[in-house]
Amino acid sequence: MIPQRQSLKMARTLFILSLPTGIAVLVLTVTNEISILAALLTWVITATGIALLLKPTLRGVQALPEYIQGLINGTRSPPPHFGGSDLGRSVATALRHLERAWQGQVEQAEEAFIINESVIETLPDPLIMVQEDQVILRANKSARKLLGGHLVGKTLASSLRAPEVISACSAAIETKTSAETQFNFPDAGGKQFICRATNLELPPSEVPRILLSLHDISHIKRMDQTRADFVANASHEIRTPVTALTGALETMRGAAHDDPQAQAHFLEIVEDHAARIVALTEDLLSLSQIEITEHQHPTAAVAIGPVLSSAWQDVSWRANEPADPIKVKCPDDIPEVTGD
Repeated sequence: MIPQRQSLKMARTLFILSLPTGIAVLVLTVTNEISILAALLTWVITATGIALLLKPTLRGVQALPEYIQGLINGTRSPPPHFGGSDLGRSVATALRHLERAWQGQVEQAEEAFIINESVIETLPDPLIMVQEDQVILRANKSARKLLGGHLVGKTLASSLRAPEVISACSAAIETKTSAETQFNFPDAGGKQFICRATNLELPPSEVPRILLSLHDISHIKRMDQTRADFVANASHEIRTPVTALTGALETMRGAAHDDPQAQAHFLEIVEDHAARIVALTEDLLSLSQIEITEHQHPTAAVAIGPVLSSAWQDVSWRANEPADPIKVKCPDDIPEVTGD
């Protein structure tokens, strides 16, 4: 059926190309310059010559759509033959260049697609793409690990039991921008996440799609709680010596005002609690310094002996029991270590 159709198209093309010759001999026939038989014979000879000259080119033109469709579909086939003329050879060369360029573009697109897929799959944060009705279209490895199993085709509400996320997704669809929320996920051990729903910028003809990115902030919440507990504990530890200092000073101003022995006793109390406050303050400063530089890798060489001696001096005032003294023994040949 297809060859017959192509033959009809070729015949129609030859007829159109030979039509000017036919009109010319028709005019000559009307003016009695030549006979009808000679006119028909001239037209047939002209059409036959055109067919012989242009048949390879016409066949190449007819095969061109199928060849281009093969390039689009990825099925490689030799380019159409346009005859041995200079024009035919030029067209065939151009088609071969087109095929190589097209193949290069396809390979680059495939490579970019594979890289993008690999990047999305290896991202630590779960990523979920949903369409307007909140049916899941895509989910990366982290999302599948968090929510479990096959997610594509399921609704967001059935896969992630978090009303806050559903509301953020609906808000992103309605406003065509983005929305952000925090939620607690009991199925993941009570972890806390921050969810950002972003309306993807797509052509108007495309169905709206929302990208959900989930970021685990449980460690940040735990750190905030640890800081709050630490501040409460530090405040309590400081309040005790301050209370003792206040009481000792009031006693020295009052009942022990004229009692040198009592004043000496209370001065010892003041000195002990003042030293305790100094030690707590130094601990707080040390912790603050450690927190600032916790992500900085030390580079300096440090000798162990002086560090131990300094630590012993810092805590020796607490060793008030002679039966249990603090002793430091450090050989001189211990090598230096990297630290701060």
